[in-house]
Amino acid sequence: MTEETQGKWEGKATAELKGPTADQVWPFFEDFCNLQKWLPGVDTCYQVEGEPGQPGLVRYCSSSTISSDRSHEETQVKWAKEKLVMIDRIERCLSYEILENNVGFKSYVATIKVLPINDGCKIEWSFIADPIEGWLVEDFNSYISSSLQFMGQKMEQAALSGQGRKEKNLKLSADENGFSIIICQVTINDPHRSQHSSPSIMAKEAQGKWEGKATVELKGPTADQVWPFFEDFCNLQKWLPLVDSCHRVEGELGQPGLVRLCKFSKVSSDGSHEETEIKWAKEKLIMIDPNERCLSYEILENNVGFKSYVATIKVLPINDGDGEGHHGCEIEWSFITDPIEGWPLEDFNSYISSSLQFMGQQMEQAVLSSKSLGQFELWYLAWARYDIILDMMKPY
Repeated sequence: MTEETQGKWEGKATAELKGPTADQVWPFFEDFCNLQKWLPGVDTCYQVEGEPGQPGLVRYCSSSTISSDRSHEETQVKWAKEKLVMIDRIERCLSYEILENNVGFKSYVATIKVLPINDGCKIEWSFIADPIEGWLVEDFNSYISSSLQFMGQKMEQAALSGQGRKEKNLKLSADENGFSIIICQVTINDPHRSQHSSPSIMAKEAQGKWEGKATVELKGPTADQVWPFFEDFCNLQKWLPLVDSCHRVEGELGQPGLVRLCKFSKVSSDGSHEETEIKWAKEKLIMIDPNERCLSYEILENNVGFKSYVATIKVLPINDGDGEGHHGCEIEWSFITDPIEGWPLEDFNSYISSSLQFMGQQMEQAVLSSKSLGQFELWYLAWARYDIILDMMKPY
């Protein structure tokens, strides 16, 4: 839920975790200078002054993004210094403010609460900020909601892995207009705008392979409106919260054999020195069917850890059946891969699910914008506005 009050933006997102208790989850937030473990977008986070666990503690957070004109690439580091202004271990809550940054914040104060509920806990993330340069309030709310959704998954997994549990259910929600997301992960053996119906993901291990499928339903946009975003195979950076640059390296647009090169950057730090590492993958379009609105691609080469990976994207029409003619579509992202170096299966599932949920939000907003804008204005705004979110939305 986000609103504008006397020139300020105020909002709150919530996530309900089924299983982990508030006492199990609270330490993840109390560990103030390790945000990179949980928040998609933060590459590095460390203490720069103050005492751990005490008001006045200041952390430095940074992420990196690559800009490219195909002949030249430039890495930009986005950063913020954030100060812990309040912490209450009994009530399991803390507040922090942004002191300095190069992201566009003029003022920002956030409060995190971890509250007990009957069969788990609820995380609340509320904020008050001056309007942020380059953002619309609904886009910022999407970023907060998506970030909390991803954090909730990671924290739930960390808490449950300590209990040796293998099967889990997770329900998350963001308050604005009742947006909700339910993710069910089963049989894991490895140690319009805010009106989406519940995305889901299922994964399993089969004959040494990982197989999985995530889905998300969009209420409003039709399959014909959403499909072109996927058909535009060499512009993935517009939608996926990981990719800094994506461009064609060979083949014909819209034809099997088309190869794209996707890159993103990761900043590592030991507290005194930062190093930027470029991650990349060459991906080949192996099947595309505009009539059925589906495509498949495979990873040819990469330095991320994939040995083999094939994914299929489908955009399916749906009708909610309420008799009022409401339509929408469902995006389905399935994959089969060898186990990936450095990833547990449940972490890879979380990434696929979180990425699809975020992509769905951005695509829906683009479709809704097109109702009042021409195609040129739509793509210009999509690039200018969502590029900022993609800069921040990268897994650690």
